[in-house]
Amino acid sequence: MKRILLVLFAVLTVVVGARASQRDSAQAQRIAVAFLQKYAPGKSSSLTLAHIGLNSKHKLVYIFNRANNGGYIMVSADTNTEDVLMYSESGKFDWDLLPISMKTMISDYGRQISFAIEHPELASKTTSLVKPQTAIKPLLKTAWGQYEPYNSACPVKGGKRCATGCVATAMAQVMNFYKYPATGYPWQSMLGSYNSKSPKANVDAVSKLMLDCGRSVKATYGEETSAPMVDVVSALRDKYGYDPSMMYEERVFYSDDEWRKIICAELSSGRPVVYSIRTELGAHTFVCDGINQLGYFHYNMGWEGDENGYYLMSALKPGMAEKFTFTGCLHYIITGIKPRGSKFYKSEMRCFESLTGGVVKEGGSDVFELKGKFQNYSMFDMSGTFGCIVVNEATKVETFIPYQKFSKLESRHYFSRIKLRSEDITEGGSYLVYPAYMLDGTSVAKKMRLQRGLQPPRLNIKAEGFGVVLTSGIKAVKGVGNKVEVVVNLKANKPLPDAEIYAFVFPVEGGNSLAYTVPLKISMEQGTQKNFVLRGDFTSGKPGQKYNVAVFLELAGERIKLAPNYMNSTELKW
Repeated sequence: MKRILLVLFAVLTVVVGARASQRDSAQAQRIAVAFLQKYAPGKSSSLTLAHIGLNSKHKLVYIFNRANNGGYIMVSADTNTEDVLMYSESGKFDWDLLPISMKTMISDYGRQISFAIEHPELASKTTSLVKPQTAIKPLLKTAWGQYEPYNSACPVKGGKRCATGCVATAMAQVMNFYKYPATGYPWQSMLGSYNSKSPKANVDAVSKLMLDCGRSVKATYGEETSAPMVDVVSALRDKYGYDPSMMYEERVFYSDDEWRKIICAELSSGRPVVYSIRTELGAHTFVCDGINQLGYFHYNMGWEGDENGYYLMSALKPGMAEKFTFTGCLHYIITGIKPRGSKFYKSEMRCFESLTGGVVKEGGSDVFELKGKFQNYSMFDMSGTFGCIVVNEATKVETFIPYQKFSKLESRHYFSRIKLRSEDITEGGSYLVYPAYMLDGTSVAKKMRLQRGLQPPRLNIKAEGFGVVLTSGIKAVKGVGNKVEVVVNLKANKPLPDAEIYAFVFPVEGGNSLAYTVPLKISMEQGTQKNFVLRGDFTSGKPGQKYNVAVFLELAGERIKLAPNYMNSTELKW
């Protein structure tokens, strides 16, 4: 007798005011049959309902098996989401035999569908993800798993051989795809799939690779072996000689469209993508290695071919998906996996978890303090200057205001405060304040990428002030003997009578000033712009030493630091 499993999804209970449209199993089956006949023909269209997923309020998904182990298909129970969420062209679905990691995948869809039910007002703003797409056939030719015989070299605990782990299995399949490193492993002895009758030499080859991959990512061995996916990057790079341009990415920093484009770009370049999904039920790491003509991505799940199939990246349609923050269901990928071939690597800082701003008093001045987690998101140490990019909401002009140098900030380490003084902004108006950074050896500041849901704080500056802008930074600094010249370009947005301007030159590493220029008396008419040369004596300093420069303006006993107010990390020229 057919058994329908009604399983409670581990998702938040939702309360809805206007109930979204639910479809019943008969409607879902008609959708499934039509889809398979059109896009996956050649096998029986006879479907059997195998599973209903639901939360405490609503049905969320229906899963139907095709006859004769011909695969299965998952259909959403809500009409405001995508219809067909995934399909497999072989095997059958059995919840009782399903690994917890696959239940994690279904829970991920369930959470998104619950969001759609909770927010029916967003449905009218959506279009479908399913659209014509250039297909890329699955790149991997392997269907490897975590147990016998793949784990033959893994440790034994409690009398049982430990699993290889999903992270090691995904990593090993990608390494086999490249047959790299060229030495150290008998790639020619590794089979596309294994069974109990596979020759010992072939089993030894794949089991050694699996064990080495697990150890390289510091796997915790057991019946459900686990390992941090982020360690795959350093293991491939440092132990196996893969390219340093690899990046560990998180979906919470991208729109759905951006996320899809990143993965499509990797697949179009012939590179499989290691992918991980984590919910409160657990986590699973697998390989995304293809895409079909409708935009469904092919996942190699690492279960000896079981559950391999085509999956939508999201159950939510564009428009609705952009409001979903992925809280409680995290997605990670590793991009740029390839044998070493470049010296390029990506250096990037990001802001995650929170971003707030407010004015505080410090030393008699108003200080705008930006709080958040500002993280080195690259896989290498970074050095540079962090600060803010302030965007004038009226003119859209962006200005970088440095705050503090940082040196050799380690990968994944972060700091939590950036400060800017009100006098750093000399024009009145409303500004959006973004955390930003400038890497050593560069002259362009970048905004930190913000986690989904975070917004830059707003800062309002009164129009009073000197109305003088340091338009293009400090034009030049040079030393001649023990003399220094600092060339600046000023623009007067209102009349400037009888002011003084001067500069400090000070070492990047901190310490006493290298030079202080003699105050220069200036006057400017409204709307004018001109260069000024500031001269002074060096008290110390040597050729090649790195320095910063800050420029100040005084009028009627009041002093302001002009913005943009530094020239960063420039070498003294003699």
